[in-house]
Amino acid sequence: MSNEIGMVKSAGGPVLLAPRSPAARGILEVDADHQVAMAQAGTGVWADCPLVNLYDPLVAYHYFTDFLSFSEDEWTITVVSAGAGDSTIAATGLAGGQVRVDTAEDENDGAQAQLDAISFALPAAGNLWFEARVEITEEVTQSDWFIGLLALDTTIIAGVPDNHCYFHKDDGDIKIDFANDKAGTPTANADVASCVVDTPVRLGFKWDGTTITAYVDGVEVATSTTNIPRWRWRLRSAT
Repeated sequence: MSNEIGMVKSAGGPVLLAPRSPAARGILEVDADHQVAMAQAGTGVWADCPLVNLYDPLVAYHYFTDFLSFSEDEWTITVVSAGAGDSTIAATGLAGGQVRVDTAEDENDGAQAQLDAISFALPAAGNLWFEARVEITEEVTQSDWFIGLLALDTTIIAGVPDNHCYFHKDDGDIKIDFANDKAGTPTANADVASCVVDTPVRLGFKWDGTTITAYVDGVEVATSTTNIPRWRWRLRSAT
């Protein structure tokens, strides 16, 4: 599958994507044979994330970015700008790292980014951790956005395809939902959090081999044991 960190669409305000904090963050997939030596990496979704030999490719597969830079050399970027103005997605250059997404003015204008060459899965025996931080800086209600893991697709601004695990907010409300989908059959958890203007929110989930557990700001908000997708994903984001 493919890994994606963001998608934004419609005539909503800018969306900012950033790491959660100077602690462990990003995506980590761990082989089942290397789960014995565990160390506390933090709280919430990262509470039982193993740090021992984290950078050993025989133990774990991981990706992390501070968004200090952001380019088409690493990401497949798709923009839609049918209305006035331009849809853009770019690093802000601010301290700590940040990617900003701005949209043009038509309803389904937006931008999406998909991480190239790296893929992740929910292994039948093993763990996966994911977390990212999102902030809406202007119009909250009229924005749509997506962040999570799903199969390779450059048209998710028009609609999210099958086989995914992600957080999203729909146009017309401030509710953040979480869902996982296998072959078009979803398990949905509505209204796991609210989107508040100018307020960063950390969105993450963990897979432990049987259950997907979703977290918002380090607090468990939903679990799922059905419709578990079996794909290699890329990190995706869209607005």
